[in-house]
Amino acid sequence: MDDKYTKTEAIEQKNYKCSNCNIELNKEAQFCPSCGFPEKGTDLEKSKFHAHAVLNKNKYFDADKKVKEARNTLYILAGIIFVFSLYETVYKTEDATLFTINFIISFSFMILGYWSIKKPLAALLSALFLYITLIVSNGIFDPTTLYNGLVAKIFIISYLGRGVYSANAYQKELHKNENTQ
Repeated sequence: MDDKYTKTEAIEQKNYKCSNCNIELNKEAQFCPSCGFPEKGTDLEKSKFHAHAVLNKNKYFDADKKVKEARNTLYILAGIIFVFSLYETVYKTEDATLFTINFIISFSFMILGYWSIKKPLAALLSALFLYITLIVSNGIFDPTTLYNGLVAKIFIISYLGRGVYSANAYQKELHKNENTQ
C-alpha cells in the first residue's frame, strides 16, 4: 500500500500546474518560475499579481499607440516637405536641385515611416536624427530658420521622441520576455 500511495503522490505532483500560465510546477512551489504567479500566496497577493499584469498590458498598448503617432508624424512630415518644396520650385525659385534634395528627404521620411512598422526603434531613432540634422544644417546656412516654425519643430521632435522612448521600452520588454521563456 505504501508503493501505491507513493505512485499517486508522484502523479499528483507531476500534474500540478500554475493557475495562471498552466506550466507544470512542483507541488511545493510558492511561485511559478515562469510567470511569477503566487501559487501559495494570499488572495491579496494574487490580486496584486493580476493588477500588475493588467497595468503592463495597458503600458504596451500605450507604447504601440505612441509609436503609431510617431509613424504618422513621419508621413505628415514627408508630405509637408514635398508640398512645400513643390511650391518653392514652381512659384519662387524654380531650382530643380533644391526640389530634388527635398524630394529625397521627403522620400526618406516615408521610407522610415514604413520601416517603423517592422523595426520601430531603429526607424524612429533614424528619423529623429535625420530631422535634427536637417534643422541644424539649415541653421548653419541660415540662422533665421532655427526660429521659423519653432512650434512645429518642437511638436515633431516631441512626437518622434515619445515614439523612440515607447519603442525602446517595448523592445526591452520583448527581450525580457524572450529571455524568460
